[in-house]
Amino acid sequence: MLKLYQFERTWGIPNLSPFCCKVETYLRFARIDYETEAVLPTAAPKGKLPYIVDNNITLADSRFIIRHLKSTYQDLDDELTDTNLAISVALQRLIEEHLFWIALYSRWQYTDKNWQVNKTAIFSALPFIVRDIERASRAAIFSSKFTGKVQEDIILKRFLHWVNKISMHWRHS
Repeated sequence: MLKLYQFERTWGIPNLSPFCCKVETYLRFARIDYETEAVLPTAAPKGKLPYIVDNNITLADSRFIIRHLKSTYQDLDDELTDTNLAISVALQRLIEEHLFWIALYSRWQYTDKNWQVNKTAIFSALPFIVRDIERASRAAIFSSKFTGKVQEDIILKRFLHWVNKISMHWRHS
């Protein structure tokens, strides 16, 4: 049986990681039998989650995992028109390459209160010092993703702008 390795479930949702959610949602929609195991990224082949083991194949990275699921089990996109497939890919890239970072920023950096809640929920099993080192390393990543120091209100305005543009498309479709 296929095994999905991901972060531990928190707050009653499938996963705090959008990439883990993406893979698990695909598994559920495609009705593929699977089981999950909670692990930390240090146990993962590429040092990040999710990853799967399917028979003797170990795959990391949600894009590669879903490509494998499509070719091995069921392609949920096989009835999409070329236009709809292009829109799907464009939205996926927008969400994964841009909106993801803003959502992550709000979780890790936006306020100290956000960080305290998430530090406890996500990293409670790790030593205290490791949790704060992790936050500091994320700050450097955010700085590079947002091309330097951008004011927090600008980051959130970008997020709301993109989400509103996407939702306008769906309202008028």
